[in-house]
Amino acid sequence: VRVLVEQLVYDPPVAAWHVVGCSPGGVPFTMTGELAGVSKFWGKYVEVLVQGALHMQLPRTGETYSWTKAAMNVHNVISGRIWIDMVGEVKVVAHATGETANFRL
Repeated sequence: VRVLVEQLVYDPPVAAWHVVGCSPGGVPFTMTGELAGVSKFWGKYVEVLVQGALHMQLPRTGETYSWTKAAMNVHNVISGRIWIDMVGEVKVVAHATGETANFRL
């Protein structure tokens, strides 16, 4: 697996990356993405709102998929055991067929 990541903007933080590799089963893939995060402290947890998308291409089949990220809540950041909860909606798009899937977390 080869990975290239760069932080494009520092305030607010925006990052982009490019990954080339193979799955454990030997299937090659390429992934790219861009994300910008904004965090809010709500007393009991920190909410991280993520904007951007992830894109995956399977070179053998030519399939390309894109999906958005859900928000992330990090609980017990001041005391106690930290745990993370993913909330919101994730949309997946298969570009070859135009099919979409929406998941509510």
